[in-house]
Amino acid sequence: VAAAGRRIVELIAEDVRPRDILTPAAFRDAVTAMLAISASVNTLKHLQAVAVEAGTDADIYALFEELAPKTPLLAAVKPNGTRRIDEFESAGGTQALLHSLSPLLNLDRTTVAGPSVRTTPTADPDVIRPLDNPFARHPGIVLVRGTLAPDGGVAKRTVADDGVRAFRGPAKVFRSRE
Repeated sequence: VAAAGRRIVELIAEDVRPRDILTPAAFRDAVTAMLAISASVNTLKHLQAVAVEAGTDADIYALFEELAPKTPLLAAVKPNGTRRIDEFESAGGTQALLHSLSPLLNLDRTTVAGPSVRTTPTADPDVIRPLDNPFARHPGIVLVRGTLAPDGGVAKRTVADDGVRAFRGPAKVFRSRE
């Protein structure tokens, strides 16, 4: 906590503002990371809200659509897999995930830690996998479109979900959970 406080004071002295860090490239990298861990679907609306507040023209929903087919699932933390979040952290956490994703990221951008993104190799490749050995090649978060969702919708896929990616035919509509 003390180190974080010191860094905040340093950032003020360096005249680094949130909008210097929250760039379209930073949001692109954030979406890539969220796809690689199959984050919550709430990530879309929260990242979009932050992008708007940051004054960027980043379209988070468009980024999810563009990057999902290119970003493999590298960590299978519950409820998407068998690993716990503490195992993810012990394996190197976000910095290890970013290291695995580094060919897909813009690492030469300003961060709160300095002039470039810091990464470290994973301590456990069974928890955070390399790009060439993902848990799954399909995205964990998918934006769907069609007659049932003309404005789009968000679907969450599991690690083991290698099912149908497109469907044509009649749909059964339910008006209640029961």
